[in-house]
Amino acid sequence: MRGSYGICAYFLALLLHACARHRRPEAAQEPLSLFSPYHQNLPDCDSQRYKSESFPAVRSKAKGLLCPMVRDEEGFLAEWVAFYEMQGFSTIIVYDDNSTQSFAELEPWIKSGFVRIEREWWKTFTFSRPDSHTISYDELYEGKTFSTTVKPTDMRNGLATMHCKRQALQLGLDLFVALDIDEYLLPLNSSASVLDELVEWMDSQKKNIVFLHKLNFSPVPHFHEPIHLLTLEAFQTRHAVLSSVNMYVSTSPKIAQRIIHPSFTKDTTTAAVYCCTYHGCLFNHETEYNVNRVNCSVLSNEKPKLWSRHRGIRWVPPPTINHYARSLEKFTLKQKTYDSLSSGNDSLGNPQGLSIFNFLNRAYGSTFDNSGLAWTCRLRRWLTEKTGVANFLRAGSFWYRNPEFNRDVTDPRKRGRSGNGKDKRPKKNEISPYPPGSTYQRARPPFQIANAMPPP
Repeated sequence: MRGSYGICAYFLALLLHACARHRRPEAAQEPLSLFSPYHQNLPDCDSQRYKSESFPAVRSKAKGLLCPMVRDEEGFLAEWVAFYEMQGFSTIIVYDDNSTQSFAELEPWIKSGFVRIEREWWKTFTFSRPDSHTISYDELYEGKTFSTTVKPTDMRNGLATMHCKRQALQLGLDLFVALDIDEYLLPLNSSASVLDELVEWMDSQKKNIVFLHKLNFSPVPHFHEPIHLLTLEAFQTRHAVLSSVNMYVSTSPKIAQRIIHPSFTKDTTTAAVYCCTYHGCLFNHETEYNVNRVNCSVLSNEKPKLWSRHRGIRWVPPPTINHYARSLEKFTLKQKTYDSLSSGNDSLGNPQGLSIFNFLNRAYGSTFDNSGLAWTCRLRRWLTEKTGVANFLRAGSFWYRNPEFNRDVTDPRKRGRSGNGKDKRPKKNEISPYPPGSTYQRARPPFQIANAMPPP
């Protein structure tokens, strides 16, 4: 009898152990998996729920302008332009900083007149000191008459901002917003347009400049570029602190500002164009030179018309920018272009330019944030209507993963690792370099924002 009890106890222990092994992963992993960066929980854009979502109706009569300076951003231009067209902006001027890649993905918007490309804009500016004659951009960096400590890339970016606002005056566009290709300004209300929210904020706060702070997203989990995902879909993990990339590095806000307003004088407009850059305005500040002979110190009296405090107005936070890091693959591609643009070290002793330290600075943060998914299905529909391509695929012939990624090397149609995705019409299940399904963990149930509970 004693031996039979021992046998029963042994098998009972095995049974309990098996049950525990079966249940423990379910209980422990299910809550955490919803917040895993590998569990992207993308909405089913083919379902009726998302097909019936309406595009934001733009109520404001304001005309907005965006002017990013880009170099070798092929593959990221179309979705960015489409997003801000959907948000109610009137014009986008792309400032091409000597790119070697194609702008072909922008053809639908260039043909419609929504987008135009500017090159060598810096040649339209002069630089001077009160005691010297004017010189050109090239002469400024030759340093024969006088030199500057501003890096050439930063100078061209600042001049692009000024050139853009001069174009705004000529075109009658009254609102300028400083944004880069990796920055998405999301409305606080997913049924409103961000242009409306900016105008309403300015009117309610009685200010003509908005400082837009950033939520900084890390490149997790993408080493290779997810060519089948929109930027708003691909990255859902960020640093918890606003305007901070990590515990050591912060980011400066961008600005949105009015260029034309009934309260502006000629001097106010001049100050708005020449004395405000993409991060803010400089008045009563000694600069090394005057651009186009505009002295911003003389125009300091115009500052209250652009930004001033008004008592009795309850502060309301403006929209924030989702600032997205790049996949390691994209970062490596950009290194080829940008490594030679700057030298020296930053305040932490790390080499400036695009070094691996820059990537590690951005590869930080564990806060789950899928706020971008509120716009992805509508953005995919907008892209389809503009381009005629049913399934989004990032343009570019240089991606490691491409429509031919899943073809066997013995397939005669396989052209090699860098098959071009442009002008191809692959089926939906052919464009994903990952296993079939819209998420990494397709066995999990769809993610519902309203029902999500934070992990313990």
